[in-house]
Amino acid sequence: MAASSSSGITASRPPSKGKSTRLGYGPASRNVTSTCAAPTFWMSSRFTERTGGTTFKGEVDLTIRGVTRTVPLDVISLGEWKTPYWVGEENRGELLRIGFEATTKINRHDFGVSWQDEIPGGGVVVSSEIELNLDVEAILLDDLERTGAIEYYRE
Repeated sequence: MAASSSSGITASRPPSKGKSTRLGYGPASRNVTSTCAAPTFWMSSRFTERTGGTTFKGEVDLTIRGVTRTVPLDVISLGEWKTPYWVGEENRGELLRIGFEATTKINRHDFGVSWQDEIPGGGVVVSSEIELNLDVEAILLDDLERTGAIEYYRE
């Protein structure tokens, strides 16, 4: 059974707010997305096939460092739920949320990420194959606008 859904996500976080993507670990790890030079990545995703009650195959057009590739995803739906949105003592209404997890593997060289160093005694700092794990919670845009929560989540 095919599922048809599409979404686009743009993520941007200036270096001053932290949370830049790093490959590797310890003092030798480097910021491979070059946060200062290219502070955004882009994802446009869609479900392509329902494989079970809460599982799907999907794909994402992933852009890193200006290089776009279509990457397959294994997706698990975590369901949907409603939560209240409070401002002070006032309940402004409910927000419909959905959650899912997705995993995939990419070859970092396919996106122009080629930095490498050797570990003393043998081995390399970063593998060519990188596992990506997405843990996503989304809120219905209409609910964000209706409750006024959109300004809070834009910050």
